[in-house]
Amino acid sequence: MGKLIITIHLKGMVTISFQEIKVTENMEHAFRDAHGFGIHECENNPELLVKVEQKREQEYQKSQQMVARLDNQVHRSL
Repeated sequence: MGKLIITIHLKGMVTISFQEIKVTENMEHAFRDAHGFGIHECENNPELLVKVEQKREQEYQKSQQMVARLDNQVHRSL
């Protein structure tokens, strides 16, 4: 099993690389719970890979916004 890494750069350029990893049963289960399909289904389907990466990016941006709000609240109460 390998890991396909898709990086979307700020100017719209996309880099795709492949990295070998061993997928455990727990990893497969967690991935399926999070995305609705398994890692092995994702391997040869670029559309699913992009969907996963877009979801990851959205969750990251959401977490960054949450951290900024909390940081702002902490500084106000000091």
